[in-house]
Amino acid sequence: MVPTASCTPWTTAGAASGDHSEPVDSYMAIVNKIVQDLVPKTIIHLMINNTKEFIFSELLANLYSRGDQNTLMEESAEQAQRRNEMRRMHHVLREAPSIIGDIETTTVSTPTGGPWMTPGCRCRASLLDAGRPSPAPRRSADSPPCP
Repeated sequence: MVPTASCTPWTTAGAASGDHSEPVDSYMAIVNKIVQDLVPKTIIHLMINNTKEFIFSELLANLYSRGDQNTLMEESAEQAQRRNEMRRMHHVLREAPSIIGDIETTTVSTPTGGPWMTPGCRCRASLLDAGRPSPAPRRSADSPPCP
């Protein structure tokens, strides 16, 4: 059996009709997207590196040559005040959890009574004990009936 033109993948009729340009177009779209993504990143990278080199080579040398290094390292009064405030706030915030824990353990809620509570009845008061309901109401034989 002799292969015909319709059996071969690369025929002149198929190439002329554009059947094989779809994978090439897809590949080029991917390449264009990658280039569009990388060009701004590369420009920013180069700008930052050039600026960093300029700062280290020119500005720092100029700064150190103009003045006394000790005056450059002195802390201003405003910075010292802000540092002290931050240190005090840090100390307060570190103590806050223990203070809150002390408040939670020493605060006890007791029922104050009210029109809904019959004297001597413990069934509703048991719901207030420790903030959770008890499994069964506690009533003694001589307690009055609950409303």
